[in-house]
Amino acid sequence: MNTLTILGNFGGPAYASAINSMEEVVGNSGDPSRAFIWNHTDGMKDLGVLNEEGWRYYATDINDSGQVVGYARTVSDEYRAFIWDRDVGMRLLSGDGDGLALAINRYRHTVGAQGTLIGLEGKAYLWGNGERIDLNQTIPVDSGWELREARGITDGGQICGTGLINGELHAFLLKPVPSVKIDIKANGSDLPVTVSPADVVSITVSLDPSSDAGNRADWWVATNATVGLSGEWYSYVYPTGWASGIQLCLQAPLISLPSFEVFRTTLPLGNYIFYFAVDNNDDGAVNATWWDSISVVVE
Repeated sequence: MNTLTILGNFGGPAYASAINSMEEVVGNSGDPSRAFIWNHTDGMKDLGVLNEEGWRYYATDINDSGQVVGYARTVSDEYRAFIWDRDVGMRLLSGDGDGLALAINRYRHTVGAQGTLIGLEGKAYLWGNGERIDLNQTIPVDSGWELREARGITDGGQICGTGLINGELHAFLLKPVPSVKIDIKANGSDLPVTVSPADVVSITVSLDPSSDAGNRADWWVATNATVGLSGEWYSYVYPTGWASGIQLCLQAPLISLPSFEVFRTTLPLGNYIFYFAVDNNDDGAVNATWWDSISVVVE
């Protein structure tokens, strides 16, 4: 039988909008509306305000790092996109005028729209690396599309939403074309691998920097290991080897990297996802511009 949990409220109806893998739930409640985050330990927590009178707040999505996005509705019925995290609280996302933040991925890349519902007059937006991008500027000018709102984004940067093509409303899937080609393999395969505890697992990475060769970058090689009911992160730190937590592999210019083995041993029963990622700067922030992953199941 399924179980139900009452999350609570702020003295009025409560609406849940999204949940992450840690069962943290976000949404809004009360009159005027306030954005909340809920978890099993702390219950329902108010995300706060932006020091403006009469604004109403709506949380729309949360990633596995506990970063929340949403929007505030002003007293003049305009919209302001926000992001919230535990360290600094709530703050506005970049860009002038209306904006609704509707989804966020693990790298804090956020998508949304102008302040319209299935906006026939709106624009689809992406927030990343400190700037807001009109997604219409990222597609060919003769495509026939007018991208109106973005509703979802994967960790790989694929975006879905709604737009007009030749004057008709349609759903879209927008896939970025990577300039850097990045690859990670398990036992020579790009597909998920299933092995036994007696089998040696070999993880190799490779990179083709293309026109980005020589640009400074953070390099990351990590695995999320779920053994039993718990999940832990481990990172490959060059040249010393593997360490617990998410740590930089190295900071260095992007270079052509042929197949390089970063892991070779047996593994206990469990599920493992290995990641290889690089970004377009060397600021040490945990994000990625280009990345790939491979799944290994030990059973």
